[in-house]
Amino acid sequence: MTLSPPVAHAVQTVQEWLKELKAKGELADEEAAYRVLGAVLHRLRDRLTVNEAANLGAQLPLVVRGLYYEGWRPSSVPSKVRSKDKFLDELSAAILPITYPVEWAVTAVFSLLARHCDPGEIADVIDQLPGDLKGLWPDTARSVRPQPVQAASGAPKRVKKSSGTSKASASRHTPHDDPEPGTPGTGEDVCPECHGKGKVADKMTGKATGELCGRCDGTGIIVEGIG
Repeated sequence: MTLSPPVAHAVQTVQEWLKELKAKGELADEEAAYRVLGAVLHRLRDRLTVNEAANLGAQLPLVVRGLYYEGWRPSSVPSKVRSKDKFLDELSAAILPITYPVEWAVTAVFSLLARHCDPGEIADVIDQLPGDLKGLWPDTARSVRPQPVQAASGAPKRVKKSSGTSKASASRHTPHDDPEPGTPGTGEDVCPECHGKGKVADKMTGKATGELCGRCDGTGIIVEGIG
């Protein structure tokens, strides 16, 4: 059967991704590469807000995008995984019966994404991850930061630069700044910014919008010190 040019290109692209991941990750074959790619993409996707997950999905080739969205439940994200160890434990279970060094698998997939996706989008993805998980991305990807500039129309527009952070981003408090759940001397509390609703409130009406609260990642709960 002869494939149409768009379909043939999509198939060729995913084959190139799998061959590259197989070589980078020293995997047995492309079937193993496909399973590892899907498992890492799913763990990463579920750690992102709905908007950011969609932005990353738009960067992926057609077939990889389908794998990325497989089984996605937007109402259940972002997950409360706040450490590299938890992320890797979930990945280990997801790739069974394959037994493989999962940290190496994550590093290989993150490198693949960093090579093929927009650096600015990858910077936005990294910004939503726990600190120790950020370290599994290539140094070049972690050095990119967004910076607001003025567009020709007068509206703010973001561009990416290779180093430094804006004052606003440096002072913004996110769940990654909170202690890990279960840390002695800490407890859960209602998010002070969204008041437990998980959504950003409209400044004019006070009603919740569709945007997830950045302080609690849409959970409505934060972890903070007590006593």
